[in-house]
Amino acid sequence: SGASAVAAAHSEDVVVIAHDRMAKSSSDVADYYTTFNSWNVGKAMGKHLVDAAKAEGATSANKVDLAIFAGRVADWPNATYFFGGAFEELQPNLDIFNIVNQDAASFEGLALYTEATFDDAAKDALQKAMQPIDTDWNPETAGIKAAGLVAQIKKTSDKVCVLAPNDDTSAAIRLEFAKMSTPYDKYFTTGQDASNVTLASLMGDVVTGKGTQTMTVFKDVSKLVKDSVTIAKNIVDGVDGLKGVAGGPSIDGAKTAYSPIDTLLATDPQLTYDTIFATGYKSKDHADFGDIDFSPYE
Repeated sequence: SGASAVAAAHSEDVVVIAHDRMAKSSSDVADYYTTFNSWNVGKAMGKHLVDAAKAEGATSANKVDLAIFAGRVADWPNATYFFGGAFEELQPNLDIFNIVNQDAASFEGLALYTEATFDDAAKDALQKAMQPIDTDWNPETAGIKAAGLVAQIKKTSDKVCVLAPNDDTSAAIRLEFAKMSTPYDKYFTTGQDASNVTLASLMGDVVTGKGTQTMTVFKDVSKLVKDSVTIAKNIVDGVDGLKGVAGGPSIDGAKTAYSPIDTLLATDPQLTYDTIFATGYKSKDHADFGDIDFSPYE
């Protein structure tokens, strides 16, 4: 994406900063790329599911069910990195899970990939596994795929861990799981973006929260903007563009800056309150949060 903009800018010797989404063509790429560490976002999701399963006593002889969904494969590198990071945590622990997706073998056959060892072969393998579970970042699509999975699911446990790629798709997926004739007794799931629905769920309002979401990754966009502005100022000042920001590995040849992330859990509403509401990032007076008693956290 952004191919024509990159080409036009470079034709005039203008430095390009790709903000949040990569800007590239087959022959040209942005000079800098500011993003959240998508691999670590995925790792936080995968770790949450592994931790939840182990806390429930999951072992190779007492498995917890695992359902897997992905973001839009075409959203490179974000969705692939989310998925790859999640599987860095899940892959060494697949023996404690029973994958309920029909194409379980495609996930079980994935090698252990890390951000440091990520290459084109890893990209191809991860994206091939993602194709059947691509939600297109669309709640409706996610719901349809979840409904299809629920219709044929073979439960081996009364507990399930669900890898959902973001908050909106996570809500759609758990609503379909709730329609099962015999729902799971315990449901652990992931997300990112700290949507109002998710925040309500994390704070204990399962009505507005459309059920229980047990974690989300919060990405403060103001920090992302700050990093892009810092790089722009560095370029104008004639110093290293990544001075004062957290640099990451080059992606597609672009120098990368990683903005910080926070993991919020349903088991720690105080952290959610402190991170989201006490800072003023979102107002507790919003109608979506009207049924939440914030007094214990103030």
